[in-house]
Amino acid sequence: MADTKLRLLHIADIFMHRTDSEHRLSVPALIDELSKLGIKAERKTIYRDIDALRGFGFEICSSSTGYYLRQHEFTLSDIKLLLAAVQNASFITKSTEEKLSKKLLLQLTSQNAEELSKYKAMLSVKEKTNDCFASLDTINCAIAASKQISYTDGLVNIRKRVAPYAVFSTCDGLFLACTSDDEDGFLLLDIRTMHSIALDSLPLPTPCTPLPSDNDSIKAFLNTSGTAPISIKLKCALHTQAAFINKFGNLAKFSKDMGSTFIVTVTVSLSDSLITWLAQFGSDVEILSPDTLRFTMHNFFESAIKIYQ
Repeated sequence: MADTKLRLLHIADIFMHRTDSEHRLSVPALIDELSKLGIKAERKTIYRDIDALRGFGFEICSSSTGYYLRQHEFTLSDIKLLLAAVQNASFITKSTEEKLSKKLLLQLTSQNAEELSKYKAMLSVKEKTNDCFASLDTINCAIAASKQISYTDGLVNIRKRVAPYAVFSTCDGLFLACTSDDEDGFLLLDIRTMHSIALDSLPLPTPCTPLPSDNDSIKAFLNTSGTAPISIKLKCALHTQAAFINKFGNLAKFSKDMGSTFIVTVTVSLSDSLITWLAQFGSDVEILSPDTLRFTMHNFFESAIKIYQ
């Protein structure tokens, strides 16, 4: 009986990893594969085992050229897409990428796995540690459990607590849309600056306005939520255009470039996060209007300068 169970397991493994519609095995070939594993089998035994696997739910098809498993958990196209995602995920290390890629290849037939393993990895910038990968896992667990999280802010080294609602990606990395008891409206946090994230016992509060479900709509919502939105006009250096497209998307209206600069107009809500985001560009971005935003930015830089006087 033990030999029968072991033989069935090996035959199931052979069908999963050695066969598909393009790679079929005849009964003699199946017997040969088993013999390589030190297992003896006869034709009638193979037929009985195939019937048993079919009865268990394996969709084993027969043809004039042999038997094959029709439906695998992942198709070749599925694995290609997943491998591309793993290779381009900047929030995991190279070593973790290699481990995940090997696990994905195990889902394929040996022939397809060998073919895919020859593909060159796509170029991507990798993190040096898996901290962001682990942070993302904890955040997703918290969202699923409707719990808040605590973390150490890597910029100011202070422990904070927020209510996480959605994670979305941009060309600059992964970001968390969340709320905090200390600030009104939604916050946008760079997950790379969030360290030692831990699940908190406090439940997620119900936000005043629910977040949209898709990536682009979340970005648009965060850029226009909070205070009453107003139209702002900026004069920007050409090299900053990608950052504005990524942050504001279709909300931003761009003029033709004027040599080394361009004009962008966008409707947003004024907030501390907007001021901080614009300030990172320094002299590469000039606020043309409204005057209230120019005044706010002037005070922001003036306060910063006083620290170093």
